[in-house]
Amino acid sequence: MPTPRSAITLGMIAPDFTLPAVDGRMISLSSYRGTVHIILAFLRGAR
Repeated sequence: MPTPRSAITLGMIAPDFTLPAVDGRMISLSSYRGTVHIILAFLRGAR
């Protein structure tokens, strides 16, 4: 898994993670791998 200081480049495969959806279900990034295109946006300081 990348560390916060590791370089991120275009086309890298993101590490798997699981987060709650708005309806409370837990969703893993890996469940979408190979089926749809995913765009990850990390907003520093967002809540």
